[in-house]
Amino acid sequence: MARKASAIRASNGRALYRTAVSLLWIVACGGAGPAIAQTAEGAPPKRIVSINACTDQLVFALADRDQIAALTRYAVRKDYSIYVEQVKASGIKLIRGSAEEVLKLKPDLVLAGTYTRRATRQMLQRLGVKLELFPPVDNIAETEAAIRKAAGLFGHADRGEALIEEIDHALAVAPDLRARRLAVLQLQRRGFVSGPETLVGDLLQKLGVANAAARLGIRQIGRASLETALKARADALLLFDPSPRASDQGTAMLLHPALRAIYPPERRISLPGRLAICGGPALPLAVAELTKSLQQISPRLQRR
Repeated sequence: MARKASAIRASNGRALYRTAVSLLWIVACGGAGPAIAQTAEGAPPKRIVSINACTDQLVFALADRDQIAALTRYAVRKDYSIYVEQVKASGIKLIRGSAEEVLKLKPDLVLAGTYTRRATRQMLQRLGVKLELFPPVDNIAETEAAIRKAAGLFGHADRGEALIEEIDHALAVAPDLRARRLAVLQLQRRGFVSGPETLVGDLLQKLGVANAAARLGIRQIGRASLETALKARADALLLFDPSPRASDQGTAMLLHPALRAIYPPERRISLPGRLAICGGPALPLAVAELTKSLQQISPRLQRR
């Protein structure tokens, strides 16, 4: 998850100098005005552009197809999006997310993350583009607030409420696992773990499962050495998109013999990263998948 978050934060656009030159050319040939669509006050946007992997999913789930001017290329990556095939079939334009690309699309609303490249955000704002920022979510309440905000911006508040109801229903019908006294450690490549104050941590708590990262003093995203991870004495590891072989030093830790001895396959839960990285429309699927896997884990006989 940390690797993916850093990938989202990383810029895929052109060098700032080239973008600035192109934008100056746009202004010199007639100003920024023609590159910005105008809508009546209070009217729903007609040309929405997303330049963030997580806002891609909000836009695709909640906006009309003819409102969507472009999404990022993350929208067709299976490790990020739950809508890969639908986006491909839709014919929606895919962009890297540079300011130059966005201006050419003449949007009346752009959605970005707070970690989207600052230079891009500042350039769009200086040229009068309406930009709405969506920070990473750390719990289900923040996810639902982001859904409600996006749906309101698109003029489809009812769709937002329907999606929120779907998330709440998935949690309401999920079995309460508190009586089983399970503890799970969500472990990622390079030893990153998700603590209780993260979306994954909140989801585990809602399902009645303890987050073993708290025993390591980790509340948000932190790193744990192999030795520290072993000390957590969790009932199971929760892994995102685990690889069957070590492709680099980062994944080698997850396949270390000492870790495999304590956490054999039957004590490892695999969750597709695309269900947890952004939350949003993926949350009902994450709840169902995680609940199913947790029910198959037996508590350890030797309690902590």
